[in-house]
Amino acid sequence: MRMPPGIQSFARFVGLLVLMSVQSPPVFAQSDRVAFYVFAHADDWQIFTNPFADVTTPPTKIVFVHTTAGGACGADGNNPQGHLVPLYIAFEEGAKAGARALADANQTDYASPHTDNVLLHGSLNSHFVLRYTFRNTVSYFLRLPEAGNNQFCCNGSDGHIQAACLVTLQSANATFPTLTAVDGSTTYQRWQDLVLTLTSLVKTEAIHTRNSDLTFNIQDPDSNANEFDNPDHYATGAAMLEVTQAFPQAKVTLYCGYSLALNPSNVLCNPDSPPVGPNCTILQNKAALLATTSLAISDLSWPSLWDPDLNPNHTDWLSRMYSRPPGGPQNYCLAPHFPLPSLAARKFAIPLVNGFAP
Repeated sequence: MRMPPGIQSFARFVGLLVLMSVQSPPVFAQSDRVAFYVFAHADDWQIFTNPFADVTTPPTKIVFVHTTAGGACGADGNNPQGHLVPLYIAFEEGAKAGARALADANQTDYASPHTDNVLLHGSLNSHFVLRYTFRNTVSYFLRLPEAGNNQFCCNGSDGHIQAACLVTLQSANATFPTLTAVDGSTTYQRWQDLVLTLTSLVKTEAIHTRNSDLTFNIQDPDSNANEFDNPDHYATGAAMLEVTQAFPQAKVTLYCGYSLALNPSNVLCNPDSPPVGPNCTILQNKAALLATTSLAISDLSWPSLWDPDLNPNHTDWLSRMYSRPPGGPQNYCLAPHFPLPSLAARKFAIPLVNGFAP
């Protein structure tokens, strides 16, 4: 994919800001407006959304919530030989770097991040969840086991579930009725326990915010509208769609996932002119965030998300962004943008990288 002019220099600038942001006392996120980005994996919001839209003056508080640990179903699922840094930690560091870059976009002073564990309340018990705060951004990491692009969870066959994951909790699977975070920090007793915990998270971060000043950016859980997406994307979107019912008048936006590969690019820069215009700015911003996230991951000796051989879709997805409100057009994410090929052809058109859940 041809990157538009200016991305490399902008990414270097963002990286410099990340390195500079480690010296002074923490600045806690406070705002009358709060924008939530709740996604399954720590590299999802950088690829599928444009959180720069919420870099406003005065700043909107931007809250990123990552439900799974990623890493193909476990604390170190992609590294059977062992690694000094588990993949899920590397991805978390990537997400933190992306958040710092986003928060630094309009800032010239120094600031330091703050990390704590927040007690959130579910249906039967409470859960400590890791929180990372920098300027006007807040990042949560629930570290739940993921399905790894497999609807029957880690290494399961088409009819056999081999390990608990977000999907088993959603389906109230009798064999795996509960779900424990990969670091053993907490256990969710049932699906409603997770939904109420996420609701508690929203109330914690938006305690003084009117519902009309809340926005939710989530993955579209409707497999008919958002075809061929990751099971963890669907489950996370479904949980958050339940959460949003507690906040009437809030704005909710659902995002298309893997099917972006079957749609034309709609976030582009004209290669024959200076990189200007709103769509070009969105592309540059998305590319800078993914580049910053990738740099932090590769600094911990894991493969970069930017590598077109290991992750061929990541850079292609940057130039595409499709969304709808709940109840919006069912065909927003695929038809009529792309002639519908056969099922086999469509699966081939969206390759899933072994070991990595993009």
